[in-house]
Amino acid sequence: HPGFRFCEFVNSWYERSGTCSVRYEDLLSDCGAELTRILEFLGEPVCPERVQEVVDFHSFSNQTLLRYGEERQHGQENISRFERKGVSGDWRNIFNEESCRLIHEYEWDSLQRLGYESDPGWIDRFLESQQVVSGKHENLV
Repeated sequence: HPGFRFCEFVNSWYERSGTCSVRYEDLLSDCGAELTRILEFLGEPVCPERVQEVVDFHSFSNQTLLRYGEERQHGQENISRFERKGVSGDWRNIFNEESCRLIHEYEWDSLQRLGYESDPGWIDRFLESQQVVSGKHENLV
């Protein structure tokens, strides 16, 4: 285990001069645009064709094929592989109330700073959505 919490790590680099923040969700959303933004930040030339080649080569399906001989699409899970599922937000399928409360207690500042949550009510909204999904909520509005 590292000798620091995630929020300490985030605070040590976030918004520091000369750094470029990259979020997994943004890479999934539009990898080419995000890679272009990173290259521009670094002052590197941008060749759209080369950017697309890199994006294609490093796609989830291509990486699973190259590494394991099994081409999987985003959402196809293999918990024994580093490239587990290739999706954003899967924590919602794993976290429970206790997990959320621990994350909130220890990492709330990071959740806000990185733009994942904006108010402390996120836990209640998450728990409510889990009840609706699991059919435990009787009165859908």
